[in-house]
Amino acid sequence: MNLQKDESCYSQGMKPFVYSFQKNREQESNQWQRGCFDITYSKNNLKTKHRESAPDYEYDENNIPCYVYEDEESQSTYLNTLSFSYTFEYDNDIVFFSYFQPYTYSDLKDYIFTLEKKRDESQGAMKNTLKVQKLCETIEGNTCYVLTISDNVNEVSPNKQVIFMTGRVHPGEANSSFIVQGVIDFLLQPTCKEA
Repeated sequence: MNLQKDESCYSQGMKPFVYSFQKNREQESNQWQRGCFDITYSKNNLKTKHRESAPDYEYDENNIPCYVYEDEESQSTYLNTLSFSYTFEYDNDIVFFSYFQPYTYSDLKDYIFTLEKKRDESQGAMKNTLKVQKLCETIEGNTCYVLTISDNVNEVSPNKQVIFMTGRVHPGEANSSFIVQGVIDFLLQPTCKEA
């Protein structure tokens, strides 16, 4: 794999995620688990053609960042390889490997369904605390949700302060979905005054 970061948690003991169909069927689960051994993360001899991550930049007269490269050579950077070994536990198994634990669209829909169910069954404050709306549809036709969390989601006030959070700006940022889910769970705690 050609990765741009010079340092990685894989150098400090992190392991890739593994999903085995046979193991999950046997355990009646649907879990990704950390696995593999002989894990190395090191610089290889390949370079990017044009650097995708920005080096130093300056702003133009319209306050737009402009990348500044010292020379043609500085527009490319060396790549790194993550390598590992894995022992297959089952014959004819299908196994997936992942850099981060995936957070799928199905995970999101299940989570939102659970939140709405808790809200709808709530006799307390959560009834007016959470509103789930459709913002738009993605190119694939999936619903892009907006969740509103407030002391009273039915109250409209132009003076009310708003904090807007987003996760998953880029498709590979599955870990941000877990962080946003944790923030939502924190904010929806009925007995937590910090929320």
